Amino acid sequence: MLLGRGNRFNPSRKRRNFYLSNDIFNFYTEFTFKKTSFTRIDPLPIFGSQNSNFKSQISNLKSQISQLIVHTFFFPNLSENIITLDEDESKHAVRVLRLVVGNEVMLVDGKGNRAFATVSEDHPKRCSLEIRERKKETTDRNYKLHIAIAPTKNLDRLEWFIEKATEIGIDSIIMIGCDHSERFTVKLDRMEKVTVSAIKQSQQSWLPEVSGVISFKEFLKSVPASAHKFIAHCYETEKKTLKSELKPVGDIYILIGPEGDFSPTEIDLAIEKGFVPVSLGERRLRTETAALVAVMSVHLSV
Repeated sequence: MLLGRGNRFNPSRKRRNFYLSNDIFNFYTEFTFKKTSFTRIDPLPIFGSQNSNFKSQISNLKSQISQLIVHTFFFPNLSENIITLDEDESKHAVRVLRLVVGNEVMLVDGKGNRAFATVSEDHPKRCSLEIRERKKETTDRNYKLHIAIAPTKNLDRLEWFIEKATEIGIDSIIMIGCDHSERFTVKLDRMEKVTVSAIKQSQQSWLPEVSGVISFKEFLKSVPASAHKFIAHCYETEKKTLKSELKPVGDIYILIGPEGDFSPTEIDLAIEKGFVPVSLGERRLRTETAALVAVMSVHLSV
């Protein structure tokens, strides 16, 4: 908390001023920005004749801090030397992040390419960036993870899973329609925005593929015979844990059912196609939680 309350134990005072804590400011600048010279902010009351001067100093500090943080933006084509962000991204860059001409940023295209650029025009509707360096990223995983999940009735829960799975690392998310499914449609453009936001947050160069809802049988036909295949369900049958069966190489497909679980017929069909029945633990989990546990199990098995 940057602001501390002055005279807080004097109830007779009608007006209580707020001051910037010198101790916190000194720690903040010493801990984070030892090599940078910052404008000193004196402990000025927010209310009073010096209010405008205080606001000016705060604005100046924010501008200086923004120059030291390399923010990440998504742009699908990094082949040009000069690119212009769309209006929403431009507004976010200039108005929210307070980027100005000369600030450095990082760009990712979701295809493994990364670029470093500087702001050449800080217009809130058409922020332009000049690329000065490009780099091709190689994946740090020996496997490709594909989660087939039945969409949850509440889309917020599905979006939560997609966001977290993308941050951790996943290659594709396939929506499947099952016998017990309560939802058979999703807005792909919304899901893609979630993945874009997540790779920017986690500074990844690879954007996972999110596909629309397909039938359970259609999905089974699309899975390569050479892939490692698992189906997680809650029926009391003989199952091993996913962790014990995992081999983190090649393509890994994991089936996660709807709130009402897979039907016995679907489980039998999956087993016939080479899917191994597995357990994700002793507790009964929500669909999105089970899917995230599966992602983490693969991630931690490497």
